[in-house]
Amino acid sequence: MSERSEHEGGRTSETQVVRVDERPGAFKRLLGWLRGDREPAALPAPEGPAEPAVLGAKEELWLGQLAEDAGEERRLDAIGGEDYWSNIEALWSSGHERLALSWIEKFVAVPSVRGERQLGLRVRLVELYERRGDLADAISHLEALTREEAHATRAHYLLAEHFSQAL
Repeated sequence: MSERSEHEGGRTSETQVVRVDERPGAFKRLLGWLRGDREPAALPAPEGPAEPAVLGAKEELWLGQLAEDAGEERRLDAIGGEDYWSNIEALWSSGHERLALSWIEKFVAVPSVRGERQLGLRVRLVELYERRGDLADAISHLEALTREEAHATRAHYLLAEHFSQAL
């Protein structure tokens, strides 16, 4: 490293030393800018590849697009389909259990998802909550399942199990 003289400035990066006489002070730059003497220097172009616009799992992107489409009553047949469950399972198996559960809950709440499709989502949601060992968030879904004859017995059992553990 070289010694700094009174005309040398500080380092602006690891490899570049800027001389003081090449760089006007903050006050001079401000005055110049106010007088319109020159344009402020543009930021340097970023080095390396640009970051993606959306950071996140590809499964989450797919589910987000499906949610948008479902909100416009398109692609409703994909909800609860093979691709849907493979994306949910991929989130679950990568350690994003809460995220997977919240995506299922979002689709259960979509107004255009009703009948057997909503029932299937709700059943699978309760199964995943049970697998996680956290039925507290599934109570409203379990109560809805008690009104379905095919699922009432299991729903009542899980509700009783949950409340017996709470005591």
